[in-house]
Amino acid sequence: MSEPNEAKTSRSTKALDASNQVFPRLIEYYKRAYKAKSTGSSQIVYHTGNDPIEIDYAMGLIPMFPENFSAACGAVQLARVLIDVSENMGAPEDLCSYFKTHYGFMKGTFPDGVNQALKRIRLPDPDLVVSNKNLCRLHPLWMKIAAEHYGVPYFSMDAPVMPPRYQNNETAFEGLWGAHYRYKVGPEALDYCVAQLEEYIAFLEAHTGRRMDWDRLREVVACAAELNELFQRILELRQTVPCPVGGEDLNTLVFFPVCLAGTQEAVDVIRAALTEIEQRVDAGRGVLPEERFRLIFDGIPPWFNMGLFNYFHKFGAVSVEEAYPRAWVGRLDPEKPLESLAVKYMLSMNATATYSAVSERIQDRVRSYHVDGAILWNLHTCRLVSCIGFPRVQTSFERDCGIPALLLDSDQVDPRRYNEALVLGRIDAFMEMLEQRKYGGQVGRISE
Repeated sequence: MSEPNEAKTSRSTKALDASNQVFPRLIEYYKRAYKAKSTGSSQIVYHTGNDPIEIDYAMGLIPMFPENFSAACGAVQLARVLIDVSENMGAPEDLCSYFKTHYGFMKGTFPDGVNQALKRIRLPDPDLVVSNKNLCRLHPLWMKIAAEHYGVPYFSMDAPVMPPRYQNNETAFEGLWGAHYRYKVGPEALDYCVAQLEEYIAFLEAHTGRRMDWDRLREVVACAAELNELFQRILELRQTVPCPVGGEDLNTLVFFPVCLAGTQEAVDVIRAALTEIEQRVDAGRGVLPEERFRLIFDGIPPWFNMGLFNYFHKFGAVSVEEAYPRAWVGRLDPEKPLESLAVKYMLSMNATATYSAVSERIQDRVRSYHVDGAILWNLHTCRLVSCIGFPRVQTSFERDCGIPALLLDSDQVDPRRYNEALVLGRIDAFMEMLEQRKYGGQVGRISE
């Protein structure tokens, strides 16, 4: 593992005014939660990365994400301190850096300077802890450890793996729609997931003394549906040439569907972002004065060095599509709230294990976004990404699409795993190859 080095491009320059509102609103989100906890006005529910938080908001609870906290620590250069605490307690170097950041926060004691820096994004202690097995097998263990540390009740939701036979079903979505799985799922999977959500609601009712107001849930789901439609429209507008907004903005704006789905605040900010983007499209204004390359950037982004997205601009290159922001966007029907939440959170593309479904989706992305190459931000501390996801993804880009893919080994919050000279050198070489490929006469297999 490389020694720490100062990233020359740690902060990104964004195209949208709405994107620059994100960090102040994130701080306010933590402040509201901390106040609610201290005054007893609402209970705090810890969640893993992709959970049905609309249920929490409908019941007057506040969902909080240790992973979002870890990402925020990465952005303000605090993750390294917290990770050191975890590793000094015996956590291995190759364990998830999100987990180690949060574990260090739970278990450590810090000097005044660190405590002062943590004040803006300090996680309040939870009243309840929840996990979902839809993405990461560490999530249930992580949340169980958190529940034991704080001495609070814990609930785990399960999510099935998509069987290959579902790809013989009729399509539910003709094109790319958020993170949705394209084909209709079987009733056995949907019924199973709805039953999980019903158990979750019963768990919340038993431990909070609150009852689910089903009319309120429909209202919250309707609000989340509006948010998702707005975000989906943003994703579609990025197909425009030149691309009006890059990955540095989208990976930042995803805070709202992740943490505030079902709130009017999220709808208002994303609507403002959409308006800005529509104006840019109407004016023919792209991220760059001259767009020469269109890239896909896949993987959890480097929160400690989001300026890396801007580094591609020197080559006239823009990240026009990323899988990460799509993960929280789904079509919802307020009249079928539990069925909709089950499909969005537990039966999405994130749950599929078939190579053919992954490949089909990547081919759609390459065609729709007119992509020249892919950047794969490979996280050695994430087994899902490095051992399961990216081997399939890289093969699909290169073999099935004829699109070059650059695999870069680093991390999402641990700067010790980022070797800037190596990463930038490999990007330079990759972009030189794309220059020759695109403007030297070579043609990929997927037509524009």
